[in-house]
Amino acid sequence: MSQPDVERLSLTLITELAALLGADPAHFTLERLESTFVADGWPVHGSPMVEVHWFARPQEQQDAAARLITTRVRDIVGEGVKIAVLFFPLARHAYYSDGAHF
Repeated sequence: MSQPDVERLSLTLITELAALLGADPAHFTLERLESTFVADGWPVHGSPMVEVHWFARPQEQQDAAARLITTRVRDIVGEGVKIAVLFFPLARHAYYSDGAHF
């Protein structure tokens, strides 16, 4: 996905995720990392891979978030593209904001 694609995605996804999880939209950001995918010695087009770093939520909320993310990314990339969503739960005891324990 291009930078403009991610910027466009942020206009809807952040608000919708915040509403789904009952959280402040200010706690959400999207980051686009430039990657090169290679197979059989050649550059290839990769599929979108969305990583979600968050404090663990119930499985139902995680499932709903994955569906929402997939739907919004699909709105941009179209049908026929595999979209991966990976969740990385953060440990509260290991999270700091501006040097202060969360």
